[in-house]
Amino acid sequence: MTVTISTEIIAAVAKWAYQDYDRPEINCVLFSAHYVVATDGHRLVRVPSENDGPDIAVGPKYLLAAVEVSKLVRDVGEGSTLTLSMTVKGVLIEIAQGVRMMVPASDATAFPPYEQVIPTDMESESPAGHYFNPAYLAAIEEVHLACGGHGRGVIVTAWAKDRLGMMKFKGAGGSEFVIMPMRA
Repeated sequence: MTVTISTEIIAAVAKWAYQDYDRPEINCVLFSAHYVVATDGHRLVRVPSENDGPDIAVGPKYLLAAVEVSKLVRDVGEGSTLTLSMTVKGVLIEIAQGVRMMVPASDATAFPPYEQVIPTDMESESPAGHYFNPAYLAAIEEVHLACGGHGRGVIVTAWAKDRLGMMKFKGAGGSEFVIMPMRA
């Protein structure tokens, strides 16, 4: 099982994962057959990806460390990638020719059923009395740009009718974002 992905996308998506260890089911980035997914429990990002095998889950700190090592061992620019491979001992991250990291795999089967929280129903009006953490909006922009969204905006595609106020945004390259706004 192997997945190759841009270092820009990994750097942007890994920041969406829960950063503490008390919730191991979301303290990881999930690489599934069609998507790379991360959530911290209040926001979620889903970026299209090609994966030729079973799901892989890796802690965000390992992924961010691999991106930093990549910057040290080669001139990182457009087109730089990391290749992740599932092994018996964990996840092998190939950073550059001859430079690899072996990191522990997280339990991909423990990742929550995130599809259930992605709103599909569109309200007729924007929910009043909601506002967003500006850091969430900056994180959307970072992923959007990493996925090739230069010069194009991110659109609101749905918000939940269930009065929870979750909103779904869509950006370039099929990237999707779900954010739980705060009540005013």
